[in-house]
Amino acid sequence: MKFKFNRKFFSALIGLACLASSPISSADANNLKVTDTDPNPWYYLSSFNTNEVFRIDQNTGESLGVLDVQVPGPFASFVTPSGVNFFVAAGSTGEVYRFDAETGEFKDIFITAGSGGLLTPTAPILTPDEKYLFVGDLNLNGYLRYDGHTGEYIDIFADASTKPISGPFMPVFSPFPEMKGKILIASGFTNSIQIYDIESGDYEGNFVEPGSGGLVTPVGLVFGPDGNLYTTSSGTRSVKRYDGRTGAFIDDFVPVGSGGILEPRALEFGGRNSDLHVVSSGTDEVLRFDRLTGDFAGVSASGADLGFRSPRGLMFSSRPFTFAEASPSVLTPKRSNERHGNRKKFTPIDVSFFSVPNVDDSYIFELVSIDVDDPTRNVRKDVKKAKYGTDDRNFSIRNRNNSGRDRVYTITYRVWKEGEASVLATTTVTVPSS
Repeated sequence: MKFKFNRKFFSALIGLACLASSPISSADANNLKVTDTDPNPWYYLSSFNTNEVFRIDQNTGESLGVLDVQVPGPFASFVTPSGVNFFVAAGSTGEVYRFDAETGEFKDIFITAGSGGLLTPTAPILTPDEKYLFVGDLNLNGYLRYDGHTGEYIDIFADASTKPISGPFMPVFSPFPEMKGKILIASGFTNSIQIYDIESGDYEGNFVEPGSGGLVTPVGLVFGPDGNLYTTSSGTRSVKRYDGRTGAFIDDFVPVGSGGILEPRALEFGGRNSDLHVVSSGTDEVLRFDRLTGDFAGVSASGADLGFRSPRGLMFSSRPFTFAEASPSVLTPKRSNERHGNRKKFTPIDVSFFSVPNVDDSYIFELVSIDVDDPTRNVRKDVKKAKYGTDDRNFSIRNRNNSGRDRVYTITYRVWKEGEASVLATTTVTVPSS
């Protein structure tokens, strides 16, 4: 099914969903902001073997359709820091397609076939200041640099003839100030992650040394909520974690084969609870892992159900840069036949935020919604004193649950800064069955 997106209609649906699933008084509803700058709850998934880019609901894993324009051999993709553009590398034709990041509408072919010698692009990424667009190319065995505004070819940024790069997969920028002006690139065939100066192109050594912690063929790169660097180790069917400042190996965050992972590619934090989502290309799945423990949390999306084949790139339309944490996150259930006052039926919840170091006091936090995975429950009766549309981090959730299954409440905040696109940060509270 081809998907044509109507942004105003979808924003209205978001607002109705929040109102329907949340205990909002009329005053609270007036304060709830559902605006045209709201992030959209999906992620883009490149289906390499079907030449399609899917839009998948980040919470349910259901397909919202595919982009109207097919991309030949879609590889990695990238949503710009401003949230305006969405780039997809066409691995089969040597092009980079540009879409509207908020609507999914096709804009143009930003980099035309063969520009600068581009033949088999892997991953596009725009610098934080949007000055340059870097694109990896397996044929070149390196990275090309283009003008970030026009797509005009500038130069060969790095290739195997002059630099130790081999297997140019995903790049990433560090959030730490000491790494400003640097780009990290997964050099898959040297089993390392390398550092380059953005302006000069100078190779400045390995951030992660070859084979560190058993690393074999790193593909995806992302900085996590703890400020550390995560990479898919495709050759070992795992996700490895490294110190975000030093590159020292920490652990196998996702152990070998966890959740059936096979040929892991791109990875991103996002969606419900801002968990880690990993593309398992060998099983045609997107797998979800707990963002704090790395425990397997289920299949986010399945190609057997949705029709994608040999997935490569994954990119959330709104990537979290801050993470919410509820305390307690697991409540002590009370038996339904216990005699106690109404106050003891509810447990106070405190929500705190933590992030990689790029959020300051100018950011605004707003409680958007609290919903529950049990359709028989009325959230209006299960949550007390939640003030929607405000920076409310303290409320209470019912701790009685005799349903026979765990009950999960998802708490969602909107975080933004004046003049910038907003993002969502979520956390969960689980009430075990008594």
